[in-house]
Amino acid sequence: LSRKPSSDEIETIIENVDCAKPAVVALFGMTRDPHKQFGISDHSLQLIKALQEKITTIIALFGSPYFLKNLDSSTQALIAYEQDPIAQQVVADI
Repeated sequence: LSRKPSSDEIETIIENVDCAKPAVVALFGMTRDPHKQFGISDHSLQLIKALQEKITTIIALFGSPYFLKNLDSSTQALIAYEQDPIAQQVVADI
């Protein structure tokens, strides 16, 4: 998805998600600015929360772990801290 998915994109994803399998949402391109949700748009946050309401959702976080304060305390997450290719491969392996 783009950094700012449209409402239509979000709705399409939610309607077509396979409820029998967990969803993995990878967050890339994050910033260090907590005042702007570490670079994660409101639309992206809306998508994550909608997925969490419907199915088991795992967040693969390639940035600041402090972003998790924007999500429910029961959020399942893999925290890689950076977008390094090795970190991406390890998260995919997990």
